[in-house]
Amino acid sequence: MSLGNAIISFDVPTNRETTQNQAFYFSDPLSLTNLLESISEKEMIENRKEMKRIANENYTWEKIADDYRHLFNSLLN
Repeated sequence: MSLGNAIISFDVPTNRETTQNQAFYFSDPLSLTNLLESISEKEMIENRKEMKRIANENYTWEKIADDYRHLFNSLLN
C-alpha cells in the first residue's frame, strides 16, 4: 500500500479492515481470474492512489507508535 501499488486481496475481514473496503477482493481462484480480467487501467490507477492515501494516513511508523503509546498509557491509568 505505501508503495502506491493496487491491492488485490483475499476476501477476509482483516484484509477488508486494513484496506478500508477499498481494495479489490477475491474469494477463490475463479473469482481472482475474473477480477484480474475485468479490472480496467483506470480502476487500477484510482486504487493505487486510494491505497497510498490509506497507508499514509494509517500505517506510518509515527502513527503506529503513537497508537501504541496511547494504548499503553490507557492500560497504566
